[in-house]
Amino acid sequence: MYDDYDGGDEYDDEYYDNKHIVWGGDGTSDTSALADEYENFSELADPRLLYSNCLLPTFETAGLQLAETLALCAVFKVVLSRPAISSSVLYRNFVNVLIGLTVLYRYFADLLVYIAVYSLCLLLLVTLVRRYRHAFVAVLAVSIATITSCELFLPHFILIRSVFMLMSIKMLSLLIDMKTNLPLSFDMLAYMFNPGTVLFGPFVSYKQFLDSMEKPAPLSITRIGKYIGLTTALLAATCAVMPLPTGNLRLAFVYRDALNFRVSHYFISYMSLVTYSVCGYGAEDSVLFSPLDIELPYSLKQVTYAWNRPLSTFLNRYIFKTHAATSRNIFFSLFLTYVVSCGLHGFNLYISQILLSLAVYSYIEYALRAKLAHCLDACIRAVRCPSECAEHAYTDCSARTLLLNGMFLLCNVFHLAYLGCVLNNLDLYADDPEYKLDWIPTRWSNMGYASPYVVFVMYIVYIVL
Repeated sequence: MYDDYDGGDEYDDEYYDNKHIVWGGDGTSDTSALADEYENFSELADPRLLYSNCLLPTFETAGLQLAETLALCAVFKVVLSRPAISSSVLYRNFVNVLIGLTVLYRYFADLLVYIAVYSLCLLLLVTLVRRYRHAFVAVLAVSIATITSCELFLPHFILIRSVFMLMSIKMLSLLIDMKTNLPLSFDMLAYMFNPGTVLFGPFVSYKQFLDSMEKPAPLSITRIGKYIGLTTALLAATCAVMPLPTGNLRLAFVYRDALNFRVSHYFISYMSLVTYSVCGYGAEDSVLFSPLDIELPYSLKQVTYAWNRPLSTFLNRYIFKTHAATSRNIFFSLFLTYVVSCGLHGFNLYISQILLSLAVYSYIEYALRAKLAHCLDACIRAVRCPSECAEHAYTDCSARTLLLNGMFLLCNVFHLAYLGCVLNNLDLYADDPEYKLDWIPTRWSNMGYASPYVVFVMYIVYIVL
């Protein structure tokens, strides 16, 4: 029944940049506690104050960093275009590592030493265990243990966690794709520090990396200009979301915070497209995420893939399908995939709760919709039917199908708002000792834990059917 279920990961490696946004509730379930928060942002409804208090400082800091990153990627492209450099693997690798380290230093400064040490230790570990049968499991376990330890004990680790995660999954993919025929150590180091993917991602395979070095795609000024324009617009949008009126409705507060987090994610994703394209990766690989599929979620399964397609592909291929091939328990394989994702995020308390919730939510939705599709003979499964479906009597355009799919869409919008609101500016609390002891997010208690209750009802309906 679940053979076509693919594991995914919604909240992958996000950067929580917009530090002007703070949830002001004190833990009470009173709507007035939520209303107090909105007062912190109501003054931003004035366009002049919005410009001076948010837009200007945001562009002065983030905009400058982004411009520097783009300039370094352009330098990388120009240097590699020189025949003397492009024809030498050694020189290409040196340029990758040097400019990659420079990009990281411009963002993380003193934290760069931790990244450098981790990359060298990871390289040594992969070299030592490369011929062992369970090399993948060993490297995965050490990576998760290291990232989790840093999450617990290293101050400001949240700023560089995504870099650690990207380096880990690059090395893990090598152990599967290349097995014992791994590249030379300096080649792997260049792969890890490639400036087009080292900071914002996305995850690319070693073959894609080699193709970008040996057969770089020609620059498309139109495409890159479009990405830069969208990046700039989304950077501005991070300031525009929080003053939105909520009418003192709890759901509106929650949706607003979740939307702000998603806008920040879109901003990072489009910036990754810019660096990715400038550094020579082809246009066919440029579809990394789909905002429309996230904002109008047909199913949670669709969301987990649309959020970060390369990372979801990695988890699906190297974790979910590998385990599912030896186990008939699809739910356990799916749950294991999300546990691995939690580990790569350092078992961060809130992110882990969200990811494991998504594992349960998406599976129950998938199972329920499969049963309903069979009982009602309608195209309402979590995986869309073909445009000309011969299996069901009620296709996409029928009133029954539109109504039921619309109900699931609204339900998924609610789930994403409920789950995503706790991630807005998570870094503000990362160094707070009480933060790690706050097992249940205040925002969820303010919502009366409505989302899990909805899923429980869906599960009961599934059992009854």
